[in-house]
Amino acid sequence: MPQNLGKKICLVVDSLATGGAEKVAANLSVSLINLGYEVVIISLQNEVSYTYGGAFIGLNYTSSGSFWFRAKTMLRFFKTLKQVEADYYIDFRYRSGKLIEFCLLVFVLPLAKTIYTVHSNTISFHKPNGVLFTWLYKKLNRVVAVSEAINDSLKNDYGFSNSVLVYNFFDHSKVNLKTESKGQLVADLPGEGKYIVILARLIPLKQIDKLILAYKDSVLVTNNISLLILGEGSERDKLQRLIDEMNLNHLIQLVGFVKEPYTILRNALFTVLCSREEGLPMAILESLACGTPVVSFDCKSGPSEMIAHEKNGLLVADQDFNALKEALNIFVENQDLYHFCKQHTAVTLDKFSEHSVLNNWKKILV
Repeated sequence: MPQNLGKKICLVVDSLATGGAEKVAANLSVSLINLGYEVVIISLQNEVSYTYGGAFIGLNYTSSGSFWFRAKTMLRFFKTLKQVEADYYIDFRYRSGKLIEFCLLVFVLPLAKTIYTVHSNTISFHKPNGVLFTWLYKKLNRVVAVSEAINDSLKNDYGFSNSVLVYNFFDHSKVNLKTESKGQLVADLPGEGKYIVILARLIPLKQIDKLILAYKDSVLVTNNISLLILGEGSERDKLQRLIDEMNLNHLIQLVGFVKEPYTILRNALFTVLCSREEGLPMAILESLACGTPVVSFDCKSGPSEMIAHEKNGLLVADQDFNALKEALNIFVENQDLYHFCKQHTAVTLDKFSEHSVLNNWKKILV
């Protein structure tokens, strides 16, 4: 039985489209509704790709609008937050603009009811620089870190005694059900239709151009194993030009954004992550939940908390693309190791289950 009727939670997001943090917010909204909370989502942008729960208020903000349009949208944002009168405000946005964030914390949000999430190891993405903001963040109800590394940084580097670790989650049973259906597959693959996947926004941070170069020199090409790139972003045209220059159109596909990529992930040989940095990448969790091992850079935050090296994937020296290429080769040439990792993808997943993570949220939302 729902036990939290009457308690209102306001989730604040940039959007509910395309990104990992956005998917986390959408998943949390559904789970909170199921637990009996009332949920209101305030989104700066109107884009929605993910299933969500509760009421949705989109403010149609765009950074390319005129100064006055952006100013009016921010004022409407402040007014809407005030009108919601929630018991708790959980903010998933990127927060780097000093003026806007100062106004929010000083004049709009009740600090004792406000929870800020930090989804990147670059803390400045989620906290403006400066002693004033460090002091204000210490007054918040909680600062939620999505990985141990981020939580350690918040506590040790910034002195946040109100920092707490709460992992991202998704319902693995729902993923398994979706992979049993036909779902979305990718046609026209070469050879036997074998492929690997990278699931990421097409932005410089994800370094997909460097992955393409490493893939080109790997044994995957001579073995007709394709590379599927799932996602959209500002670098799409640049990546397509690189694929054309490498004469790899027959092997590399820019698939675009896929709302539910689980069937594609289930049928992949393995997935790859090669970001410059991460928080707690949902792409790894989704891959492992689909029974597909992962090759990933051992970024400071995230991958090592999900991947047990040579048990459910391979951790590669951070930012070493030559080592990444060798790891791709290993998973093709060492079939004993590959199949062992594939059989043990769930070895680290218990702490990322919906039940486990929601128990942590319930302790906060008392």
